[in-house]
Amino acid sequence: MVEINSPNAIAKAVVFAILPAFVGYFILGLIANEPIVASLFVFLGIFTYLFQLVDDTRKQASKMLFWIAVELLIMPFAILIFTVIFAGTTGSAAGAAGATIGGTFLMIIAFVVGVPLAAISYLISTRLD
Repeated sequence: MVEINSPNAIAKAVVFAILPAFVGYFILGLIANEPIVASLFVFLGIFTYLFQLVDDTRKQASKMLFWIAVELLIMPFAILIFTVIFAGTTGSAAGAAGATIGGTFLMIIAFVVGVPLAAISYLISTRLD
């Protein structure tokens, strides 16, 4: 059984969990092609639980940056899934081609921006740990 820390530690964990929860909510909403509000609370609960297991604020920040790095690496794949789903639901071949071209462009941007940001976030997280 895992021991729950003091209310102050849980409040700190909630503060650190907000950003990764929003990123996870965005990724899941992108894949589902509509916002799923319940996923925000699920992600917030998961990340709060993970972060409250650590007492030290630096280690909580390190875990937050690590999970943001993981989410940034997942982002291009989420855009790929969204592109495939959206291109399949368009009514015409021209719409599917446009959705595919736009989705590919977004996936390249997410990869070019996301991988360096993930690397920086990971390096900072290892430095804090």
